[in-house]
Amino acid sequence: MLLRLLVLTGWVIALLAPNAVQAVNIKQCEMVTNGSASIIDFRAQASDGRWVTLKGILFGRAGRRKSPAMVMLPGSNGLIMPYCYGAIARQFAEWGFITLIVAPTTARDQSGGLHSNYSFADLARYAYGAADALAGLAQVDRKRIGLWGHSRGGLAAIEAVTTSATSGQLPFEAAVAIAAVCPAKAKPPRIPTLLMIGENDTQVSVKSCVR
Repeated sequence: MLLRLLVLTGWVIALLAPNAVQAVNIKQCEMVTNGSASIIDFRAQASDGRWVTLKGILFGRAGRRKSPAMVMLPGSNGLIMPYCYGAIARQFAEWGFITLIVAPTTARDQSGGLHSNYSFADLARYAYGAADALAGLAQVDRKRIGLWGHSRGGLAAIEAVTTSATSGQLPFEAAVAIAAVCPAKAKPPRIPTLLMIGENDTQVSVKSCVR
């Protein structure tokens, strides 16, 4: 009887394993391990109203004046180790930006397995929390915070700048969506928004974004 129970328990665990949420260890990101970036905690409100604590990778140094800043939203593959969008963050740093890369908990795991609870709507709202965290830093010019998203993170960026769920002024001055999966229904952005997609991209539809 005990043997049967153990076998059944193992079978259930194996069945559920592909959908299990695996936390991404962002301490393994190259820019964190070499000391050029730090990990910070920040709070954000999910789409269902819950407040959650998230982690982000803070990169860039302040100049003599307060620096502009950028919230970065990864795609559904999450933060692929060990690069973790570091090349893009370094480019922003060369332009004088401080970046905060959101490490979402609702993305794919590192082996490519899809998390069943992925939500671009959550990621859009996490962007607001990340912007608030940047605005609270002494070295950041809170009037010059932008939003950058890639792939499904681009869709989240579009959601963040078109949604009517947030009343008042958005915390961003402008947004960029790279290789974005555009929403089925077009909504006007509330701030200047640039979409960048290759014409031969087979993963996302240029036509849907133009529409």
